[in-house]
Amino acid sequence: MGEESRGVRRAGGERGRVGGRKKYNKIYNKLAEAPDLKKRYIYFPLHYQPELSTSPLAKEYVRQELIIHLLDYYLPKDIFLYIKEHPNQTFLGRKIIKYNVLYILYLISKYFIKLIRNIILRRDKIVNLYKNIFNFSKLITSKYLTLLSAYNIVPNNSRIKFIKSSTDSQELILNSVAVVTCTGTAAMEALIKEKPVLLFGNYLYNYAPGVKAIVNNNDMKNAYDFISSFSFNEEKLLNYLQLLYNNSHKLIIDRAYTTEVDIDNETNNNELFKIIKSFLYKEQYN
Repeated sequence: MGEESRGVRRAGGERGRVGGRKKYNKIYNKLAEAPDLKKRYIYFPLHYQPELSTSPLAKEYVRQELIIHLLDYYLPKDIFLYIKEHPNQTFLGRKIIKYNVLYILYLISKYFIKLIRNIILRRDKIVNLYKNIFNFSKLITSKYLTLLSAYNIVPNNSRIKFIKSSTDSQELILNSVAVVTCTGTAAMEALIKEKPVLLFGNYLYNYAPGVKAIVNNNDMKNAYDFISSFSFNEEKLLNYLQLLYNNSHKLIIDRAYTTEVDIDNETNNNELFKIIKSFLYKEQYN
């Protein structure tokens, strides 16, 4: 094994080890399930990592489990959370998916502390008590525990569902209540399908009609009000898309896209230089 490969393996650290896409997806899909599109759910397609889309553009939400925790805590309990792994994800950027005894013990202790506290403070009626115990027993015996531990998620109930990565993302968006992303193209796909978006990153979608940027707890407290009161406005969306087009440049900043644009390197680089220079000049003198 070369120095570069060893370096990448070390860099993975606790976040996982280098592995193939097919192998990772096989393990994930064994534990994930097909979606029930009749349920009310919010769809969160996970970002491929490591990548610019979350690091640095999502800042602290590079840890995507933080987003899941916020959604689980603040959204109404009758709405499911459908989480779908990126189909190209590998072991690099993720923890190894395996049964974690320590996680199970932590989950049980956390639940029983909460249960005893509620009994002492008489917060729960008997009916609710039995209901909570039943829901927890469903969670603790669920095949999702392995995935929950792999993604560092401590759920409040059993509404978090992991969806097979082969599931059509467009179908999941179309049947959702809303779509969640850091900076992904799922935001634009959702808006075109007349769905509201919660955005956990800093990107050009922040300014689109139908998008709510989540920066702090207050934003999350108001998130469902935003979703439930959302009304699609085609004219506003078209105006936003036109504005994007008018301020776009057909150039390359990533060599992976060289086949997408018919331009030579020298011309491309000169044009990029002019754009950056013009932007810096405006920033300095405006």
